Amino acid sequence: MSMRSLEREILSEAKTLFKNPKLRLKDLMEWSDSEEVVRGNCQDDEIVAELPIGVWACIAKSNDRRMPAGEKHG
Repeated sequence: MSMRSLEREILSEAKTLFKNPKLRLKDLMEWSDSEEVVRGNCQDDEIVAELPIGVWACIAKSNDRRMPAGEKHG
């Protein structure tokens, strides 16, 4: 797997996980297979999550479209 195809797969999974189909590669602040590395470089206005392929990704909180816990659609 080339780096380009790996980044494309990571972006695709990030769009699904963060429920943001408009997410772009440049919106990924950092990604790694090491949670410690990503969390160590994450700022207060960013969020970290594990993608299904086992990669940890960091994006700005403003790009996270998941519903906060406890909120429900009416």
